[in-house]
Amino acid sequence: MKARSRVAVVVRSKRTFLILCEGQTEADYFLAFSNDRVAVTAHDLGCAGKSLVDCALHYRESGSFDEVWCVYDLDYNASEGGDQFQRFQESLDHAAAHGIFVAYSMDAFELWFRLHYEAVTGALHRAQLYADLGQRWNMNYVTEGKHRSFTRLVKARLDDDPAADVALAIERARRLYEARKDLPLRERNPVTTVYLLVERLLGGWEG
Repeated sequence: MKARSRVAVVVRSKRTFLILCEGQTEADYFLAFSNDRVAVTAHDLGCAGKSLVDCALHYRESGSFDEVWCVYDLDYNASEGGDQFQRFQESLDHAAAHGIFVAYSMDAFELWFRLHYEAVTGALHRAQLYADLGQRWNMNYVTEGKHRSFTRLVKARLDDDPAADVALAIERARRLYEARKDLPLRERNPVTTVYLLVERLLGGWEG
């Protein structure tokens, strides 16, 4: 009797990501990356900087995750003075010292959305980003862009928009970061490292 051949079945486990965010927009955007290869747990905690990193350390103890990320902005407020930059750098150092990844943006997370459409070189305030996205999406981003009915679908909107390209957004963000990473924080706007997290979610960990 001919021996039956055996077919090897390879079962790949999902890569698990814990992503703690400053706002709901970010959390809903990253949750939409969940698929058969990636399991995303994302929370909007309403805090940033060292406080968010400390929350990540606490959350990490309560579960098993392959990667833990914090997502927050440097929301510069002139009335608070230059200490903001020092505190921001301390939060990045604190995260690195404890194995927490950070995807940060200056001045706002929405810079990442804008980069899907075009390269950005000059400093931008969040109000300018909101106005640009509102025009592209035919909406008032300030009043409508933070509603859950919108934030839950923002990734799908970008994926379905022929004018938007995530691969180009990654490349534009990378070039922006490489050009500005050695500048003092106060001079880095615009910059975002969100592309690093998106690359991982899109399978960069498989290489």
